[in-house]
Amino acid sequence: PARPTYFMLPRRVPVPSVQSKATSLSGCGIDRSRWSLSQNPAEVVQLTTIANVAPAIVWVTAADKSCTYVNDRWLEFSGRKREDELGFGWLSEMHPDDVPKCLPIFEKAFDAKAPVEIEYRQRRHEGAYRWMLSRGVPRFDRKGGFVGYIGGALDISDLRAADRPREKHRTPDSP
Repeated sequence: PARPTYFMLPRRVPVPSVQSKATSLSGCGIDRSRWSLSQNPAEVVQLTTIANVAPAIVWVTAADKSCTYVNDRWLEFSGRKREDELGFGWLSEMHPDDVPKCLPIFEKAFDAKAPVEIEYRQRRHEGAYRWMLSRGVPRFDRKGGFVGYIGGALDISDLRAADRPREKHRTPDSP
């Protein structure tokens, strides 16, 4: 039998070690084979609750590439209403220079029903653009029919800023 596929929602969570030094734990796994369009209201509530307590942004698309769900983290980040983000509304907050670079990558992966990973800038609620890392995987119904994507996104601006000083000081011989 095929092994289950897991979609990871990465998040660094400080965890104290025995020596009282902070280490970090990453990840929250969700078995994507069970995340399909459900007719069971209790299952929908359960999956929505999982998405809303996750420390990352979660998004879902339909087979027509339109966004059908964003979790509460996305709404906190954007400062907008859910109905403003659905469909293709979320694109209005993507940095204009990133739209022509990112959409073809997403569309190619979508059409191939392949996993996708994209870095882009998205406007946050206070107006600043933040770097996002978004990953998505195709979703299938119980009969194997393609129904869209489920994905997650993280604000990686601080991580990118932390990497810049190291890059400035690298020499051609540096690893």
